[in-house]
Amino acid sequence: MIIQKKWHEQLGYRILMALFLMGTIFALSELRLRFIRKQNKALELQVSKRTAELNQALQQLKITIDELETSQKDLRKTNELKDRLSSILAHDLKSSIRFTSTLSSHLYKKLIARDYSAELAEIASELSKTTKGTYEFIEEFLLWISSQKGGYKINSELLNIENFFKELQSFFDEVVKLNENEIYFSVEKDGEINTDRQILKIIVRNLIDNANKYTNNGKVYVTGRRQDGKYIIVVRDTGKGIPANKLEKLMRTDEYDSSTTSRGLGYQIIMDLKHLINVTIDIESEIGKGTTVSVLIPEK
Repeated sequence: MIIQKKWHEQLGYRILMALFLMGTIFALSELRLRFIRKQNKALELQVSKRTAELNQALQQLKITIDELETSQKDLRKTNELKDRLSSILAHDLKSSIRFTSTLSSHLYKKLIARDYSAELAEIASELSKTTKGTYEFIEEFLLWISSQKGGYKINSELLNIENFFKELQSFFDEVVKLNENEIYFSVEKDGEINTDRQILKIIVRNLIDNANKYTNNGKVYVTGRRQDGKYIIVVRDTGKGIPANKLEKLMRTDEYDSSTTSRGLGYQIIMDLKHLINVTIDIESEIGKGTTVSVLIPEK
C-alpha cells in the first residue's frame, strides 16, 4: 500500500516555497539597497551644500582679511600723514606767527615813539596781509580736511579770471619780495569759467606759493588762456626745478611718503582737491631752469 504525501510535503511545494523565500529576500535586499542609495544621495547633497557654504564662508573670510589688511595699511598711512602734517603745520604756522610778532613789535615801537611815518603804514599793511594769509592758510587746510571726509559740497559759480588774478596779485606782490622775486600776472580777455572758486583758489595759491618758495632772486609768471575747449592757468617759475625722482613722487596720489616736505604737502593737497572740480595738473620741470605747472579746467 502506497501512502501519498501531504501537499505541503511535496517537492513542488518545497521548490515553490524556496523560490518565494529567495524572491522575498531579493526584494528586501533591493529595497534596502534603494534605501541606502537614497540615503547616500541625500548625504551627498547635504555634503555638497555644506561644502558650498564652507567655500562661501572661506571666500567671505578672505575678503574680510583683505579688507582688514587694507584698512590697516590705510590707518598706517593716515597716522604717518598726521605725524608729518603736524610737523609741517607747526613749522609753517610758527614762521608766520614769528613774522607777525616781529611786525607787531615794530608797530608797537613806532606807536610808542609817536613815529607816524610812511614806514608805520607799511608795517601795518604787512601785518594785515600776514594775518590774512595765516587765516586763509588755516581755512584752506580745514577745507582740505573736510574734502577728505567727504563732507565738502561743490559750489560752482561764474568766475572772472582777471579779478581772480588781481586778488592773488594783491597778496603775493609783497610775499615774493621776501625771496627777492618778482611776480607777473596776465590773462586773455573773456576769461570767465564755471568752477568752485574756493577750491581753484587753494590749488593756484599753493602752486604760486611753491614757485616762490623754491625760487630766489627770480621770477614767477601766472597766465590764463583758452585752448582746445579748456581754460588753462599756468604757473611758471625760474627756480631750482624739481628732480625727476621727486617729480614722480609728487604725481603719485595713491602713495604717501613719510619724508614728504612742505612742497610735497602742497602738491598732496592739490592732487586731492583737483578731483573735486575735475581739473588736470601737468608738471614740467628742469633742474636749474625752473618748473611749469598747468591747470587744465574743462569748459562746462
